[in-house]
Amino acid sequence: MSRVPLVTRDDFPEELKYVWDKLGADGPVLNIFRTLGNNAHVLRNYLRLGNSLWRDIGVDVATRELII
Repeated sequence: MSRVPLVTRDDFPEELKYVWDKLGADGPVLNIFRTLGNNAHVLRNYLRLGNSLWRDIGVDVATRELII
């Protein structure tokens, strides 16, 4: 049982529901993102940072997956 509540899509502000929808496009939203979702703005910026780092690393997709 998590000590920090796990949010649902209904808990997200209306203007940030697109973040939830993108996270859940391939299946259920992972608990780490549901936990970070307690502050939807932090979650959005965390995802932006991660995407920026991986996109700009300069490796192809297959190599990136090996790194992960």
